[in-house]
Formats: sequence, structure tokens, C-alpha cells
Amino acid sequence: ISPRKYKYVTNTKTEACADNVYKIYKDTMDFKGKTNGRGAYICKDANCLDKALKNKGIERSFKISIPDEVKTSLKEEFELAK
Repeated sequence: ISPRKYKYVTNTKTEACADNVYKIYKDTMDFKGKTNGRGAYICKDANCLDKALKNKGIERSFKISIPDEVKTSLKEEFELAK
């Protein structure tokens, strides 16, 4: 049995199993977790994304400001993933 991979969740500041999180990049989400590069992880709960955007957890992870249109597109992608 292989060990489970755990990821640090941005807005809850806890670790979660990699199967239960989405990876966010500066302008898009990776639902399969296969894209390379720096990303922030959020849980698969709709409130999780809202909290991460509200408390600017994603912006802190990337150390940049995220425009409103990118936030809107992230919310739309998250809704489609359900």
C-alpha cells in the first residue's frame, strides 16, 4: 500500500488528503492535479473557495493581487466541477 499524499489547504491551514482538494493556479483550477507549477490547494467544498477569496488566502499563496474577473472565472469553474 502506497502512502497517501497530503496537501496544505490554503484557507483552513490544515492538511487534507490529495484526493479531497483542488489545485488553483493564478488564473485557473486544476481538477485532476496533474499540472506542474506553483499552486494553492482548497477543499472541494463550495464555501472553501469563497473563504479563500474573501480572506485573500489565495493571493497570499501567490504573493500577487488577483483581479475580480479571475475570481469570477474561478467561481464559475468550481461550479462546473461539481
